[in-house]
Amino acid sequence: MPHYMINLRLLGGEFVPDTEPADLPDDGAALNEARKAALEIAGDALRVHQRPAVKEFEVRREDGTIVGTVCGEPEAAAQLRYEIAKSIAGCSRAI
Repeated sequence: MPHYMINLRLLGGEFVPDTEPADLPDDGAALNEARKAALEIAGDALRVHQRPAVKEFEVRREDGTIVGTVCGEPEAAAQLRYEIAKSIAGCSRAI
């Protein structure tokens, strides 16, 4: 199974390399992991009324090839707000 790194680029421009490669079946799975991480970090930030600190997630194969990037902010925060609103609307009912 291929190894992937999901590196972070913070809002201030700092690059944070992934130090623990993940074994994932393919590029799509690696990008999905980055999307999940983006939503998780956005959710953590929203819970404490802060802006997510990660600007971008960079997905690389072990050989250094960049598979793609996932926006961390503000897109992830907006997506999370949408999912929350959808969830609330789905459980609302008139009394």
